[in-house]
Amino acid sequence: MPLSLPSLDSRTFEELQAEGRRMIPRHAPEWTDHNASDPGITLMELFAWLTEAALYRLDRLPEASYRAFLHLLGLTPNPAGVASTVLRFGIAPAALSARRAGGLTLPAGIQVEDPMRSLRFQTTQAVYVSPARLEAVLTASGDRLANGTRANDRSGTHFSPLGALPDSGDALYLGFDAPLGDAGARMDMHVWTADPIEDETTRKRLVDEAEALLEAASRACPPGRLPNVPDWRSHYGARTKWEYYTTDGTWSCLDGVTDETRALSLSGPVRFTIPNDHAAGGPAANLYFIRCRLACGRYECPPQIDRIAVNTARARHAADVPTEERLGISDGTAGQVYRLLQVPVVAGSTRLRLAANGTDEPEWMEVANWDRIGPHEEAYRLDPASGEIHFGDGRAGRVPREGVRIDARYAAGGGPDGNVAAGSLTRLPEGDPNADLVPGWDTIGPALRVEQPFPAAGGWAAESLADAQGRAVDELARRCRAVTLEDFVTLALETPGVPIARAHALVDHHPSMPCVEAAGCVTVVAVPRCPEPAPTPGACFLKAVARYLHRRRTVTTEVSVVGPTYRQIAVRARIHAAAGSPTRAADALAALDAFFHPLTGGPVGGGWPFGRNVYRSEVLALLQDLPGILHVDAIRLDSGTGCAEPCIESGAEPCGGGCGGGCEGDCGGARCGHCEEVTLCPGELVASGRHHIELISEDEWS
Repeated sequence: MPLSLPSLDSRTFEELQAEGRRMIPRHAPEWTDHNASDPGITLMELFAWLTEAALYRLDRLPEASYRAFLHLLGLTPNPAGVASTVLRFGIAPAALSARRAGGLTLPAGIQVEDPMRSLRFQTTQAVYVSPARLEAVLTASGDRLANGTRANDRSGTHFSPLGALPDSGDALYLGFDAPLGDAGARMDMHVWTADPIEDETTRKRLVDEAEALLEAASRACPPGRLPNVPDWRSHYGARTKWEYYTTDGTWSCLDGVTDETRALSLSGPVRFTIPNDHAAGGPAANLYFIRCRLACGRYECPPQIDRIAVNTARARHAADVPTEERLGISDGTAGQVYRLLQVPVVAGSTRLRLAANGTDEPEWMEVANWDRIGPHEEAYRLDPASGEIHFGDGRAGRVPREGVRIDARYAAGGGPDGNVAAGSLTRLPEGDPNADLVPGWDTIGPALRVEQPFPAAGGWAAESLADAQGRAVDELARRCRAVTLEDFVTLALETPGVPIARAHALVDHHPSMPCVEAAGCVTVVAVPRCPEPAPTPGACFLKAVARYLHRRRTVTTEVSVVGPTYRQIAVRARIHAAAGSPTRAADALAALDAFFHPLTGGPVGGGWPFGRNVYRSEVLALLQDLPGILHVDAIRLDSGTGCAEPCIESGAEPCGGGCGGGCEGDCGGARCGHCEEVTLCPGELVASGRHHIELISEDEWS
């Protein structure tokens, strides 16, 4: 519970007045009339009232002070967030006769609205609308060719674009009914994975990390030398190539590829230059194919795709007002206020033009508050929610001269209202503003169709000052340096773009010397987030986590990142079930597999704890709690390591868990057939082995 701030001075008006009366005899003994009618008493009461007001203000901080403190931490209250989504453009069936003539390039700034005309989005990039339609989505995995066209057409149905176990040479094929369009044009596609909203967060963290690496490397590199920083778009372990089928019957690389999907593992765009020798052929003779082929590397977790679409462009809930808006004529007074017509207004989007006698003044600056604004600075304050523009009073911000005409350009939008559902943005506004961008819009507009495959996200309300203070506290408490073991675990789990589910840190441990105390060494055990019984990371996975931790470790610490060591646990048990019990042997096997799962198993369901022993009593209780089970009269744990568990018959001590490197002990030569627990090393996990369950129903033995 946070402590309450102390009161600097709690004296009230009455207490201050009484204190003043007590001081009169000491400082002015000749003053004898202390009645309220005395003018001196009146002045003393006035001073007591002023002092009480001053104490009240001294005990509190104005908002400007809090904003100044936040500024020292590099933080400011965030304005309202602007939602964004991806739109797909297509040519209507009525215009099919003109499809063979080539595609259409739409410039950035195309506006789209919902059927109720209550919200308007605007594209942020140009998009080439290809005349070709995507007809087939195929997955080639080894010698098997799977058809994912139907799954690609249905939102919410995920499929593996490179197969369940991608290997070099496996590919995703996209088949079109016609050539892609004009040679040399830029084709735009978009790939959505199973969680596109989470992918936006991952993308931002990848970009931030790449920029931090570039800044650090630039400081270390000699002048004139470019730092070697990995591109954030590159997957940490897999490399893919985008190719097309050519007229000579071979596959050739597409030119100008910009792939932000990180080898199909992240939602994002794919852009390339349309070739001039694209031909039909490949998996189907009548379709024009491009493909994404896994050239080398591996995935810990095979990518899952929800949908692939072509002719796509990103759009934001920030639509430019098409014409300049006249605000009024300045009267030269301080604190003038003008109001924009369309609200809410996107913070940072306003541009004011002040002109007098046909001459434009220098551009004025939009600010969120008057902090750090001098009396002669040409600035104005915008209230995005109300659309009000406030000019200064000569103390903070300059006053516009009398007779100056004020015009404004801005973008309307922002806030949580922009988080519209999928399929909401389907209407192209008639006439302006698109007509000013695209010549011949009267004929082009009706032939175009717009789709919004996925919801818009990213719109939020403006951050209050109290919320900004809370964010500052969170930022100060956030771990940014690896000092303690908990720091290493937390930071390892934050590695951007790496599907890491669990981590565990071992102190004074080096993987090459498992049985020697290595002072100053920390080993982090990382487990991938993959739907496998025993997820195992590859070398590139471990290198990516180690690279992220290396920048955040202390200078004297050596960090190693390794994968988990699994101890296979096999259970042999004989259980007795009541007549008509719903439990079958398969149910008991499934319960054991779930209990020993390294990610979702364990006593509390959050994954088996690292280094935690397996107790026979827990397994017995697990089987006993199955529906309709009467009792369990035989159970045995087998870890597959001889005598890795203590033996009841011999009374021997545990052998130390088998730490490797020839350090395993033995049980004094005993070979036990009945053990109470399996001892694990500190960094080990369990994995479900081949269990044997003998289930006897009541009518067999009663």
